[in-house]
Amino acid sequence: MDLCERCGNAEITIHLAVEESTVRLCQDCFNDINSFELGVELEEQPEAVFIPDVQGVMHHFNIIKRILPNGIFLEARENVSLGYAFAVHGELDSDQSMLFQKLIDKVKHHLSKQYLEEMTFPESKQKHLTMTGDEIQGTFDYDENNDDAPLIIIDGKPYEWDELGKILRSNEGFQFQLKISDLTDDI
Repeated sequence: MDLCERCGNAEITIHLAVEESTVRLCQDCFNDINSFELGVELEEQPEAVFIPDVQGVMHHFNIIKRILPNGIFLEARENVSLGYAFAVHGELDSDQSMLFQKLIDKVKHHLSKQYLEEMTFPESKQKHLTMTGDEIQGTFDYDENNDDAPLIIIDGKPYEWDELGKILRSNEGFQFQLKISDLTDDI
């Protein structure tokens, strides 16, 4: 694990290009620098939350806070590899406790829905995934095993493009709409 060049204590998460060099910082040092430069302090918020999904399964989210010139970003990332991720954005002078509550509400809203379910064919007893309704929401993530296509995270689980294709196969002949939104957008 590479450590922050400023504090030497935490893992590097930010690679900041400064003139012709790169400064490698942890999130806290990056926020400290921006806080000083922008005159904005981050308020204390929980660093982690536990929220149940529609089936009552508890999910652990780490809360990541960022101060940038265009605002304050709060992100909830599930504490598993390739899980749920949600974010909100507020102006530099926004009420940070309300912004945090907006993030928690967003997480709860999305965890209250399930887009895929496992079904079993009655005759063959073969299991397959199917849509629970007529829409799927999720996020894109990098697939380190396939540079040609991203992973699709649905219901907090990663799927490859061909797996998503199999799920959608029962909708052959139907129309669809693909809309890409920023992680901070409300959808």
